[in-house]
Amino acid sequence: HGWKVFENHAIKDGDLELNDELMKVGRRIVEKCKGLPLVLKTIGCLLRTKSSISDWKSIFESDIWELPEHNEIIPALFLSYRCLPSHLKRCFAYCALFPKDYEFVKELILMWMTQNFLQSPQQIRHLEEVGEEHFNDLLSRSFFQRIGAKRGYVMHDLLNDLAKYVCANSCFRLKFDKGRCIPKTTRHFSFEFCDVKSFDGFGSLIDAKRFRSFLPIPQLWKPQWHFKTSIHDLFSKIKFIRMLSFHDCSFLREVPDSIGDLRHLHSLDLSHTAIKKLPNSMCLLYNLLILKFKKLPLNLHKLTKLHCLEFKGTRVSKMRMHFGELKNLQVLSTFFVDRNSELSTKQLSGLGGLNLRGWLSINDLQNIFNPLDASEANVKDKHLVHLELEWKSDHIPNDTRKEKKVLENLQPNTHLKRLFICNYSGIEFPSWVFDNLLSNLVFLKLEDCKYCLCLPPLGLLSSLKTLEILGLDGIVSIGAEFYGSNSSFACLESLTFHHMKEWEEWECKTTSFPRLQQLYVIECPKLKGTDLKKVEPFPDEVPSLLLQFENVHCSNNIVRIQKAKLGKDCSH
Repeated sequence: HGWKVFENHAIKDGDLELNDELMKVGRRIVEKCKGLPLVLKTIGCLLRTKSSISDWKSIFESDIWELPEHNEIIPALFLSYRCLPSHLKRCFAYCALFPKDYEFVKELILMWMTQNFLQSPQQIRHLEEVGEEHFNDLLSRSFFQRIGAKRGYVMHDLLNDLAKYVCANSCFRLKFDKGRCIPKTTRHFSFEFCDVKSFDGFGSLIDAKRFRSFLPIPQLWKPQWHFKTSIHDLFSKIKFIRMLSFHDCSFLREVPDSIGDLRHLHSLDLSHTAIKKLPNSMCLLYNLLILKFKKLPLNLHKLTKLHCLEFKGTRVSKMRMHFGELKNLQVLSTFFVDRNSELSTKQLSGLGGLNLRGWLSINDLQNIFNPLDASEANVKDKHLVHLELEWKSDHIPNDTRKEKKVLENLQPNTHLKRLFICNYSGIEFPSWVFDNLLSNLVFLKLEDCKYCLCLPPLGLLSSLKTLEILGLDGIVSIGAEFYGSNSSFACLESLTFHHMKEWEEWECKTTSFPRLQQLYVIECPKLKGTDLKKVEPFPDEVPSLLLQFENVHCSNNIVRIQKAKLGKDCSH
């Protein structure tokens, strides 16, 4: 079994062919791994990048295998780390700031960016692309693991221990080390909310002259924390800080003017605090790349290097007129369309001039009076990977055709991977939602589009893996139009229908779902179980399927079955 795990990763995708000599050395390496699956997988991934017999022998003969048995670090994992290129070593070691079982998302790439871990010679490539490549390299070497169908990733406990081991002098994570002082060599500091009260008001922190990161780690059961020492004193001692977060520090009510002295600051997170405004000295932070706050600073346009602006989850009544001058801005969490049509036209034009590449959410689309104004946002020319388009939930349309034209003029680029459309009030969707222009789309969520009378042929989205359809009150029947072709939904793994209160009939062609793993039908009270009994068996490629039915005219149980038949499980 151990050899099989190793072999599957060492020759993945058939890039390497094992001859007799490589196989002999490989089996001796497997013996040293002592049957540990993570070790076998990690060493296999390492050797996949090395094709010569001399490379394999150097791994086998490394003195790292001889680490003392009482050492908490597994030699094979340390060996995998030692063989990483220097840029990946830095990125991996930084993960020591996070606790075990922490769910990583790609925001980690922005953190690497703040520490100058991402380099692009002559600025040939965007730093996000470099960071994405670094992350995927670590993923391919099994330093991260995917979490099922979720967007997140985790790091195995043993690898978390390894990260702490290799950066023990530079990274300090407060966790049960209540008597331990922060070393003066500390560059990066993090803590979990549940441990803050056990720490002495961050007093020893002020002696850490080489500080680069200050990062609270949120926890669901303790959403707030208290900063006990003087922030002004802290600022005077950490002038070389690059990433500073007061996220969820609910007692923090103001930021002193001395924040302007933090000239090396790259990232500032003031989200979920009691701060109402920022001092004018904020405009002196000319190296600031990332800002998270519930309001837009008055002198926002002076932060010319700003790369990411996030105020998601808050209401910003007005967008600053000059925010379009932020030519380096690539991530804008939320853009609100102003009620004043003349002002909204200018702001949409400003949005159109931004070279956004990551995430964008456009809210209050009901305020667009002329559909042509929507095209001013120039969404089509932005290299977005995540786009949210949202109308106000209580909006009653005067002209559903106008609503469709607004959405039509917000067509995204082919790079898009995730799309959310919420409270759209047209009766049908424009063609770009389902045609070949979205060939890279993997996630689609249609929510509370209450005036929509029929679903578009979403089966034509060839890369779609997750589809969620929620609260479409106008849908009564889902038929052949949903599929678009006989070979539809080629990559779909998860399908959800939720709160479809008028939905009665479903012509369910299961042969159109060759890779479906999860099907959820929840709060669809008029859907008739008799319609589902006629469903054909799923194809042989689907080994098992998770079905969940709640408040429909069929079973409300969760079942896992082999070669599933919907009719069998929805017969009562």
